[in-house]
Amino acid sequence: GAAPPGGGRAVVTPRFTRHFNVMCIPPASDSALSLIFTSILSGFLVKFEPEIQRMASGIVNSTIEIYAKISQELLPTPAKFHYTFNLRDISKVFQGLLMIRPRKCNEALTFARLWVHESMRIFYDRLINTDDQAWFREMIVGLTGRHLKMSLSTEDLFAKPIVFADFLKPDADPKYYEEVKDLGKLTQVLNDLLDNYNITFPTQMNLVFFEDALTHTA
Repeated sequence: GAAPPGGGRAVVTPRFTRHFNVMCIPPASDSALSLIFTSILSGFLVKFEPEIQRMASGIVNSTIEIYAKISQELLPTPAKFHYTFNLRDISKVFQGLLMIRPRKCNEALTFARLWVHESMRIFYDRLINTDDQAWFREMIVGLTGRHLKMSLSTEDLFAKPIVFADFLKPDADPKYYEEVKDLGKLTQVLNDLLDNYNITFPTQMNLVFFEDALTHTA
C-alpha cells in the first residue's frame, strides 16, 4: 500500500508523480450502504423462511449503525491504536452471514444469533477492556430490539457464547456453517483434529482449548 516517506521509504519525485491523477471519492452515505448491502442480503435470503427474509433491512441497518457508532465512540489512542474501522468490516459481517444455509437456519432467532456472532468476531474481538466490551454488548441488545423487533436481554444473548462453525462434522461433504450448541462437542472435535495433526506431522502441538479459545475457532 501507499505510505508517506520516512522510515526507510524514499520520497517520490514530482517528475514521477506528474504522470498520475488525484481522485477524491467521498465516503458512501448510510443510504447508499443500506441499498448495497440490502440488495446483497435480500437476494441471498430468497430461499429462507419468510420471517428471515423480512430481517434483511433490520440486519443491514443494525450493522451500519454498529460501524457508525464504534467509529465515533471508540477512537484510536496510544493504548488502542488498532481501534480503526472501515467499510471492509461491514463487508466481513455479511460475508459471514452468507455462509449459512437454509437447512441450518430456519428461525429468525437463529439468524439473529448468527448476526450477533459475526458482529462480535469482526468488531467486539478488537476491544481490549471491559468498559468497551460492555458498551458493545449493550449496543447489540438495543439494536436487536430497535431494528430486529426482538425482546432479547443481555443475558439472553451473552450468558453463553454464541459460536458458529463449519467443522463440527470434519468428514462431511459439503460442510455446513451452523450454530455450535454444545461447546463440549466442539472441544471433542478440536481435540480429535489436534490428535490427527500430531500423528501426521513430526512437530507436535500441545494446545488447550479453553472457552475463550473455543469461541475464536470459527
